Amino acid sequence: VRCAPPSHVLHGEELRPAREALLEQLPLFHGWAIANTAYALGKLGVGNAPAFEEAWEVLERIALAHITLARSGEVTEQGLSNLAWAFAKAERPAPQLFDAIAAEAARPQRRAKFVPQNLSNIVWAFAKANHDAPQLFDTLAWHAASDENFTVGDWYPQAAANIAWAYSKVGHVQPALFAAIEERALAILREAPPPPPPRSGRRRRAATADDAAKAPRMKPQELSNIAWAFAMQVDVHAAPRLFEAIETEVLRQLAEDGGAVEWQPQNLANLAWAFGVVDCAGDALVADGSPFIAKLSTAFDADAQPEVLSQLHLFTLWRTERLARRGGGAAAAGAALPPSLAEACRAAFHRHQTSPSGLQAQVKATLEDLLQLPLEEEVLTEEGYSLDLVATIGSTKVAFEVDGPIHFLGARQGGAGRRPTGSTVVKRRLLKSLGYIVIPVPYFEWEACNVRDDRAKERKSRAEYMTAKLCQLEAEIRAREAAEAAAGEVSDR
Repeated sequence: VRCAPPSHVLHGEELRPAREALLEQLPLFHGWAIANTAYALGKLGVGNAPAFEEAWEVLERIALAHITLARSGEVTEQGLSNLAWAFAKAERPAPQLFDAIAAEAARPQRRAKFVPQNLSNIVWAFAKANHDAPQLFDTLAWHAASDENFTVGDWYPQAAANIAWAYSKVGHVQPALFAAIEERALAILREAPPPPPPRSGRRRRAATADDAAKAPRMKPQELSNIAWAFAMQVDVHAAPRLFEAIETEVLRQLAEDGGAVEWQPQNLANLAWAFGVVDCAGDALVADGSPFIAKLSTAFDADAQPEVLSQLHLFTLWRTERLARRGGGAAAAGAALPPSLAEACRAAFHRHQTSPSGLQAQVKATLEDLLQLPLEEEVLTEEGYSLDLVATIGSTKVAFEVDGPIHFLGARQGGAGRRPTGSTVVKRRLLKSLGYIVIPVPYFEWEACNVRDDRAKERKSRAEYMTAKLCQLEAEIRAREAAEAAAGEVSDR
């Protein structure tokens, strides 16, 4: 099976005898053979091929039995990661198998044996499959960041990027792990030679000039993944040095050999979005004549995926705001994308906004009772943002943003350390630059006001909570007025 090209599997009959033999012998396979078979099928891309439907089902049952019964020792750490990777890659839902892999991989005697590639594959698989496993992610993060036997310097670019991507994809907060990944990524981006693999009974040899020449470089997808991952967790772990290094490397690769390095549109969109979120570095990327701007203008059309177009629109919003801050003006920023593409991006960005929720209706009712004025709901700004609730108090525009679980990291960790995602951080920041005062109403704070079986107490609790928010609003209005008065005095001198 591992030697067959995908076309034979999907369109020919050449593998019929092999498939029949596989089904007959699978129950006799040892753990390593089961994992290797799953990995091979995953590599072949036959997750939905009817010819292999029965093989996948049998593989899942047998793998589950090997892991959960006394024979779990037959499945190595690489086997566990290969199994998870294969089922995720093939988009085969296997919740029981993933639960068993998570429980087995989190065992202390197991985690100490994971090498970077195994760890990378297993967390990537759980993130790709969207399978909740907070204990596994906690355990492996501790192992990667704290275990003296697990050297972060051994990580190659793909492992570092995939681990960061997986933790951000599931919204799992692990500051120590991200600090370790940042240092490894900086070493790679600065062309530091990787230490050689550890040799049994020997100390590491000193790095040589030849090592530096062979130092791994980050490919476009790895740059994209690591930038996206750190942008998602910008409120937890800001990494300005990393983004400065990524900016330098991106521009180098775009200029190298006349732009011969292949850049996929999704990689470009992820990078554009990430720099817009973190708002550090990026001056060379957004400048007029930048090769990155030129690449964006030619790599996309109006028929691109809506999510990609939304990312590009966020980038143009940030670029406009950043150039204005530095005296470049909005006119200079208007050349980021061709007009037809820019309009398609804005339309996709608006469609990407969420719909009103029951939670939002509760907040609206409480606010209107307190303010004694109607609130506008789902207000669409000229820039494409949809605002949950808007009030105009005097000359001040106030956006009350009712943020559900999707707006926060840490939701899968039992609420520990809930912090806003990169998307939430950048929305609040850009709305502030447009003149709004933003008052967030996090779902977990609102839920804390709930009182079971006593509606009167619940209404009182909600009113007290929103009164505190209005006091916060009043303080921000006063601070803004004071800042504007001070700026006026300076300009009059």
